[in-house]
Amino acid sequence: MGRILFYLKNMNICFYHICDEVEAKETEKFQFPLCCLPALAANEVVKSLNIPERIKLAITSRRMENLVKRASSKTPLTYAFYVYNENPQIYIENQKEEVAIIGETTWKEDQTNCIGIRQLVPWLNWKRSNLWNMTHVLRKIRRIIPTGRFELSLNTDKLSVEFLKKLIAIPELNTMQMLKIGKQIESDILRILMDWCPKNVTFVICTDSIVPSDFHHEKALKFSTVIYYDARWVKVQDLFTLENSDEVRLCDNILTSEDMNRFLGFWMESDLDMFREFSMWADTLDIREVLKDIMHVKTSRDGRDYSMIKSTQKLKMMSVIIEEGYLRLHVYSPEESFQKEYKVLELMEQKNKLETELQALEGDEAGARKLTMEIREVKKELDSNCTFFDGKTGIIAQ
Repeated sequence: MGRILFYLKNMNICFYHICDEVEAKETEKFQFPLCCLPALAANEVVKSLNIPERIKLAITSRRMENLVKRASSKTPLTYAFYVYNENPQIYIENQKEEVAIIGETTWKEDQTNCIGIRQLVPWLNWKRSNLWNMTHVLRKIRRIIPTGRFELSLNTDKLSVEFLKKLIAIPELNTMQMLKIGKQIESDILRILMDWCPKNVTFVICTDSIVPSDFHHEKALKFSTVIYYDARWVKVQDLFTLENSDEVRLCDNILTSEDMNRFLGFWMESDLDMFREFSMWADTLDIREVLKDIMHVKTSRDGRDYSMIKSTQKLKMMSVIIEEGYLRLHVYSPEESFQKEYKVLELMEQKNKLETELQALEGDEAGARKLTMEIREVKKELDSNCTFFDGKTGIIAQ
């Protein structure tokens, strides 16, 4: 019997009748217009197409546009609006890593994946600018094929302030979930972007970027996710402004052990949810200096050594670890993990508080005896929960 395969060619459905694994015969009598297929069959044909093929089909007519829209309703894509040298391009990818590049490009990509300006003519308005047209194409494609994620990627070395202001005035770009910027970054460009960018986005300064060392912005560390490969401009005072971030990642930086010690102390006293995860390059950091004078519990999980600290303002605790050249901080609620460590920190805190109260008592023997008994009970409970403890450090041996 063999196998029957089909493909789309010039708006016609062509069938291959494969008789065996070597010979493939094209049967012309099975070639007919796509528009003549029943709706269900046409829908299945479109589902078999890759991203560039679907877009090229949608360009041909409003009917094909609607067909592609129906067939693509459950396949959200990742969209990137990429601006290099003030020349916008649209980059689209699905979960199968199929890619489409739309616009004039010199990227070394498979040309079958590229859709050039000439192919987009039915969707373009030649009285408008290239920026307007590419934004219009982006808007149109996103209405046809749903968006899973939308990114804006800028080569800021090639952008003028005038062009950037036109760019950020486009409403379509306000729906992005991620902003990526690269190359040489001027302070005025970065300030405009941070002023404009909503806090619920991922803000990325890419690996090849250089930020002026004196740069400062009050929103710089207030985005949902912060990934700065050049973070040499970040000062410890900037870290104090963190608020409600899911992830903060600082690569190349000049922060010291003393800076991070101050930061941990600030976090312990803060009544804000500053971040969930924090990491930074830590080649020059000393964990002993980072934790100096900070109450902490040392413990182990899954072959990794952690130092746990506790917030004095909220029911939160943080794991502190230096590994593979990174300082990694992770914030937990006591219900999530490290319940025993949290209990030990509470007991150590209670013991220190009682000892301070005892030292302040003068001439109250009854009160002193009561506090001494309470301290003895706390120490007894500490002995049953950890291997070692003193004023600032506890150890739980696993």
